[in-house]
Amino acid sequence: FLCRIAYWKRRIENVEEARKPLYTSKEGEERSGMGFTIMERFMDSVEIESVLGVGTKVSMEKEIKKSNT
Repeated sequence: FLCRIAYWKRRIENVEEARKPLYTSKEGEERSGMGFTIMERFMDSVEIESVLGVGTKVSMEKEIKKSNT
């Protein structure tokens, strides 16, 4: 299973900072900032590309195995 999400409206200023638990770009608001932390926990791979003036693309991959039951 491969999921690609392209978000072209906004660039993530600092991808490494955004990947930290509880990070939020909305300072002063009640937000937990768990997005990337949760994605990285449950997916096999998460790649983030962010380009100034273009936007952000997030690619996530998860292998789903067929159950033998």
